[in-house]
Amino acid sequence: DCKLTSALELPAHVTLDGGGHTITLTGDAEGFESAAIRTTGGDILNLTVDGGHLLPLAPACFAAITLAAPGRITHTTVRNIQFSEDAHAAVGIEVAAFDSAVAAVQDITLENISGSGLLLTGTSRVNVERVSSTGVTAAMQVHGSVTAQIMSVEVEHANVGVLAQDQSRVRIHASDA
Repeated sequence: DCKLTSALELPAHVTLDGGGHTITLTGDAEGFESAAIRTTGGDILNLTVDGGHLLPLAPACFAAITLAAPGRITHTTVRNIQFSEDAHAAVGIEVAAFDSAVAAVQDITLENISGSGLLLTGTSRVNVERVSSTGVTAAMQVHGSVTAQIMSVEVEHANVGVLAQDQSRVRIHASDA
């Protein structure tokens, strides 16, 4: 387990395997710029990210984890990303897929996020399997013209289950959202 006070950048083809440990985000969210953990073309797995020690003031936009495809996030929990001012500033996990690159998100838990639990954006494809979301404003938000294949989503205590915007194409299977 460790604490993170500034952004962690993972380069392409690098895997962050948390081994079941927790990274606790601390301090002012503005200090992370737009995201705490960022990867372009890498993988994140077996990790918990906890924002319970972030200051409650909202930055313009903040994501605990961002992934630019290709890449995958598996067996990962994001929790306690809460800001008191703007509910739309907080994002648990943001996945962007452009230029025919594909991303995968599997076995994800999202808890207590005052914005979007999972934000999918881009022009390519994102495959999502087995997401559990509790206490978020919007469990999943799909934006742009991304194609999202979503399987097995459980949503509890959310204002919105799945929000599809713009020209996004969403196919949902086995979901209670």
